Amino acid sequence: MNILYAFAHIILNPIFKILFRWDIKGKDNIPKRGGVILAAHHESYLDPMLVGTASPRQIYFLARKELFQLGCFSWLIKRLNTIPISREQLQIGTLKKSLQILKEGKVLLLFPEGTRSPAGTISEGEKGVGLIASKSNVAVIPVLIKGSGYALTRDTNRITPHKISVVFGKPLYFENLDSESKKDAYQEFTDRVMEEMRKLAP
Repeated sequence: MNILYAFAHIILNPIFKILFRWDIKGKDNIPKRGGVILAAHHESYLDPMLVGTASPRQIYFLARKELFQLGCFSWLIKRLNTIPISREQLQIGTLKKSLQILKEGKVLLLFPEGTRSPAGTISEGEKGVGLIASKSNVAVIPVLIKGSGYALTRDTNRITPHKISVVFGKPLYFENLDSESKKDAYQEFTDRVMEEMRKLAP
């Protein structure tokens, strides 16, 4: 049990209820034990905190390595289950670490879009989710976050009160659908995850 993580969860939950009047649905779709991938829509820097606070289980995050060079912020995220990655490529070390987390029966948060999408839109996903899902053989839960891109926009550091919803979808499992190559299979599965994510919108 990560005590700092648990403390942050207790503090942020009521803050988000007041600030964002947030609505959480589908928490029961997250398996109570075993490795799980949460594949979430990404519009805002708030998203990891939103999913982490909405999830009934502690989760592990992937974050670009540049964030680990920001002094006190670096100290904090290192202690909140965060793993550094390169934006240019899914490094072998990151892949191994991700698979180890899942093998240990923990929850891993991924953002298939790779970067923040414009508010109110869901961009195409990258094949990394399919790759990790195929290697780990764990459930993938599509997660829709609605409203975070308006609460904290791409061009400001100021948080604005705005209604936010976090919806956890039904589990998906990797299937190789007779694709011509492994890369095609990874991308096809990611596309399926993104499509299920879009279906979660009211």
